[in-house]
Amino acid sequence: MRKIKAVVFDLDNTLVDFMRMKRSAVRAAAEAMVGAGLKMTPDEVYNELFRIYEKEGMEAIGEGFG
Repeated sequence: MRKIKAVVFDLDNTLVDFMRMKRSAVRAAAEAMVGAGLKMTPDEVYNELFRIYEKEGMEAIGEGFG
């Protein structure tokens, strides 16, 4: 069994472009939902998911700690 030698945390989006990955994941999820029968356009789903994320996601939660 290999031992973990290091763990890297990218808390400020400098090592990995998290927002680009998040947009890509949300776009894929929106298209899958529409493909499975959701009666919305992929753009409507994408925008709604981001509206929810902005209200309930980590950025919104973190606002109370600044």
